Amino acid sequence: MRATNKATHGRNWTVRQLKERTQLTMKLEDGSKPSVLTEIPWQPDKATEILNAVQEIRSFVEAGESIQEANQKRLKALGKESGKAPALRKFDWSAAADAFLESMEGRRGGTLADLKIRVRRFKLTIKSKPAPTDGPSLMRAFGWTIKPKEPDAPFPFEKSFDIEGPKGSGKGVIAETLTALCGGTHGVTTLRPVMIGCPDSMQGLQGKKTAIDFDSSGVDRDPGQFNSIVSNEPVQVWRKFQNRADARL
Repeated sequence: MRATNKATHGRNWTVRQLKERTQLTMKLEDGSKPSVLTEIPWQPDKATEILNAVQEIRSFVEAGESIQEANQKRLKALGKESGKAPALRKFDWSAAADAFLESMEGRRGGTLADLKIRVRRFKLTIKSKPAPTDGPSLMRAFGWTIKPKEPDAPFPFEKSFDIEGPKGSGKGVIAETLTALCGGTHGVTTLRPVMIGCPDSMQGLQGKKTAIDFDSSGVDRDPGQFNSIVSNEPVQVWRKFQNRADARL
């Protein structure tokens, strides 16, 4: 957005973030730099609105108005009652997270412990610098961490989930993306319901970061074994020409 503004208006008109809003500064021939704090939030989805404001304020300035007067006229033209930029309301995400945990107090101990971990990670995320300002930046900050897998140690990230949707909705794209993130076939293998509980098939899962059923069908006849796979507990594997033994997958 700054590059677009510079290309359109030159070096004498600049924008920056101030108090979570957009500040517009103009450089005069005498070296002075008058500025005005607009009401527009400094957010990626406000880029077009910010650029339009620069154009409108510049037009009023070139007609003889000061930058402050130009902003007031712009606001008046937009139907605003005052040229004073209103303070933005800050949402207390930490308090919201605590309230969410309180609402979950009736859940089972294991579920509640998992939720507490997620909320703690979320709080650390919103305190990170620079702070996330929109959904995509929040997801990038909180996002998945692909870590090396120690053969004899529990994996730090354990999760199982289903993706449902009609044909062409992107299920396969998500699966291919996860496969690429985990190192292709070196880190990903197939796990279908019929394979659960088979020591030979379990050997194929060992050392992998992700197991995917690209077109799920059938019935899981051994949910306890499936839970052991997801939670990374030892299960029986069979290395050919060796005795069967327990191992973490």
